[in-house]
Amino acid sequence: MTHFANLIGQISAPTEPRGSLRGRFQGPARLSWTARTRIGFSCHWLREVSGNLIRGDYGMRLEASLEAAIRLRLEGRLETVLEPLDDGQARLQVLLADPRAARISCQANCDVIPERFPEGLVSLAAGEIPAEAAGPLWEAILAAVPAAVERHWTAEIGRRLATVQDPAVVLEQVLGGAAEAEAARQALGGGEWLPGQSGGLFAAAEETLLQVHLPFFDKKRWLGRAEAFAGCTAQAGEWGRIEVSLPEHAAEATHRHHGQTLFILSEGLTGGHWARSAGGFRLSTADTRTLPRQSLPAILAPVAAAYAFGRSVNDLCGSLPESWNDVEVSLTLSLPGEAGTAWFELPQERSPAHADVFRHLSRRVQAALRRWLPYLYLCDVSRFEQKETAIPVLVYQAGKPFYRKLGREFTYDPINPSSFQLALRKSSSALPSRLAAVRRMLAEGGMDHLAEAYHPKLAPRILRKLRRVNRQFQNLLAADELFIDHFLALGNRARELKDEVTGGEAPRFLLRVVLELTKGLHPKLRRLYAGQDMTVLAPILLIEATSALNAVLGRPAPIEAVLRIASSGGGAQVVLHGCSEPIRGKPV
Repeated sequence: MTHFANLIGQISAPTEPRGSLRGRFQGPARLSWTARTRIGFSCHWLREVSGNLIRGDYGMRLEASLEAAIRLRLEGRLETVLEPLDDGQARLQVLLADPRAARISCQANCDVIPERFPEGLVSLAAGEIPAEAAGPLWEAILAAVPAAVERHWTAEIGRRLATVQDPAVVLEQVLGGAAEAEAARQALGGGEWLPGQSGGLFAAAEETLLQVHLPFFDKKRWLGRAEAFAGCTAQAGEWGRIEVSLPEHAAEATHRHHGQTLFILSEGLTGGHWARSAGGFRLSTADTRTLPRQSLPAILAPVAAAYAFGRSVNDLCGSLPESWNDVEVSLTLSLPGEAGTAWFELPQERSPAHADVFRHLSRRVQAALRRWLPYLYLCDVSRFEQKETAIPVLVYQAGKPFYRKLGREFTYDPINPSSFQLALRKSSSALPSRLAAVRRMLAEGGMDHLAEAYHPKLAPRILRKLRRVNRQFQNLLAADELFIDHFLALGNRARELKDEVTGGEAPRFLLRVVLELTKGLHPKLRRLYAGQDMTVLAPILLIEATSALNAVLGRPAPIEAVLRIASSGGGAQVVLHGCSEPIRGKPV
C-alpha cells in the first residue's frame, strides 16, 4: 500500500486529498497503446454463372496465418485513477470525459505474410476463380489489409464510445507489484499505456475479422473472369471491409452501386439461412465525393444531422485547418447482417397491419430521400447556377414526407394536382432557412451575383412559380413513388418465399428475384433527376428501409454511420461516428 501511495504523489497533483485510498489525476492530452491481433477473413461473393444459376457465398472463412500490430491513439479529456486493492495489488484506470468528442486514430502493420493462399480461396479457385487469377487477387487483398484493420478499429472504438456513459473507462489494468507500478507511472507520464492484458472499453479482440467482398459478376462478365481478376485492385472500407474492384471502365461506378445493392439484398435476405454463412457480417454501403469546404454547412449538414455524430457540421468546419479548401467526404452506413431478415416478417399483403408497416417505412424512406438526393445533386456547387433544377431540389428538401394514417396511399401523387399542391405547402415553413444556408454558402464562395437568387425573402415567389405544375418538382415526387413501389414488391416477394427459404430450398430462386428487382430499378436511377446518375441511392435507401422495417416490427436496428473528412490532397483526416435516431411510431 505504501508504494502505491507514493506512486499517487509522483504521477500528478491529486484532485483528492493526500492519504486518500483512491487517487485521481489529470491524464495526458493524448494516450497511445499497442496490441496484437490475429487477422481472419470472411469472403462474400455473388455471381450469375449462367442464365439460370446464381451462386452466393456469405461469410466463407479464408484461414490465413496473418497477424497485425495495431497502435491506437486517443485524444480527449483523460483522467487517471489508481485504486489500491486488498491483495497488495492496484487497479489502474484511464477515464474519458465526453466520449463522443474524443478523437481516435489507428495504425496497423502486418508483419507475418502468409506464403500460401488461404484454404477457402483455394477451393474457390479450383472451381470458379482461374488459377492464374488467384495470385493477383490474393496480393490485392493483402495490400488492403493494413488500412482495413485501421478502419475496422477506428469504427469499432467509435461505436463503443457512442454507446457508453460519461465518463467512460477506456483502459483498465491490475498492477501486481512495485516494478509494474513504476513502469506504469513512467509510461503514463509520456502518454503511453503499457502493453498487456488490458480491460476496459478499448480492449482489443484476439481476432480481427475482415470482410472480403468480391465484385458481382453477371453472366456476361463471368466468361471473362480470368482477365478481370488478373487486373483487380482492392480498397479498404469502414468496419474492416475490403472491396475488390475490377479494372475501371466507363460504367464502373454504376456497376459498383448495382453490386452493393445486390449484396445488401442477397446477404440480408439469405445470409442467415445458409450453412456457409458466418455470423458478424454487416450490411453496409459508402459514398465518397469531394466538396468545397465552405459548402459543408449547407450541403453536408442536412445529411449528417440524421446520424447524430456528436458534433455539428458547423463546429466541425470551423475546426478544420485553414489550408483545407476542397475536402473529401466519405459517409458509410451500416447495419448488422441479421437485420435483413426482417423483410420475411411482413404481415400478409392487403391486411391492415401490412398497410401500417409500409406507412411508417414510406415516411422514413421519403425523409432519407429528402436528405440524400439534394446532397448528391448539389455537391457540385456549379449546379446552383442552373436555377431551374437547383431550386426545385431545395423545395423538395424543405418538404415533409407524405403520411396518412388510413388507406393505402404511401406517397404524394405527382400527377394529381391536389397532391402536388399539398407537397408544395409542406415545404413553405422550412424553405426560407434552406435558402438562407445556400445564400450564405454562395456569398462565402465569392458568388455574390448568384447568392441573391436564393434570398430567403424570395421563398413565397418561388412556391407560387412552382405551383404551375413544375416538371422538375414532379420528377422529384416521382422518385418517392419509384422507391416505395420497389420496396413493396421486395417485401411482398420475400413474404411469399418465407416458408421455402426456411426450408432451405429457395435461396437460388430468391437470388433470381433480387436480381430482377435491381435490374428493374437501376436503369431508372441512371437518369433520375436532370440527367444525373443516382444509382448510389439504391444501396443507401435499402439500408434506411431495412432499419425502418426492423423498428416498426419491434426490433430496433439503428443505422451506424462513419463520417470521414480529409483534405483532397491526402494526409490528415477527421473521423466521426454516429447512429441514427430511433424511428417514431409504435411497433406493429
